[in-house]
Amino acid sequence: MTSLMPRLALALVGLAAPVLLSGPTSAAPADDAAPTGVRALEPAQRYLTIKFSKKAVRKGKKVAFSGALVAPDAPACSGGVEVTLERSTKGAVYHALDQVTTDGSGNYKFKTVVNKKARYQVAVPATDACIAAKSASLSIVLAG
Repeated sequence: MTSLMPRLALALVGLAAPVLLSGPTSAAPADDAAPTGVRALEPAQRYLTIKFSKKAVRKGKKVAFSGALVAPDAPACSGGVEVTLERSTKGAVYHALDQVTTDGSGNYKFKTVVNKKARYQVAVPATDACIAAKSASLSIVLAG
C-alpha cells in the first residue's frame, strides 16, 4: 500500500502540471489587458426636456420652445452646450431648424415661425464625456 502512494502523488502532479504550466489561451477576453482596479470612464447620462407656448397656432405666427438639458452626475454636460431644434413634417425624419447654447444651468429657448402642422424635438450630440440626448416630440397644429 505504501508503494501506491508515491505513484498516486506523481499521477496527480502529472494531471495538474499541464494546466498549471500552460499560459493564457487565445480565447481570453481583450479587456483582461487593463491593469487591475482601472475602469474605463463611461459618458455621463443626460436628459432633455421641452415645452412650447402654444399647441395650436395660426400659420405664420411664432411659437416659443423652452426646456432644460439636465446631467445629474456631470454639470459640465449641461451648461454651455449647443442644442438643436428639429422639425418633422412627414414620417420620422427630423431636420435641424435652429441652434442655441444653453445657459450655465442648462436652460434654453427658441422661437420659430410655424407654417404647417409638424412635430418638434430638441437634440444634443454626444461628446467624449457625455451621451447624446433627444427630447420627447411635441406636435403643433395650425389653428382655424
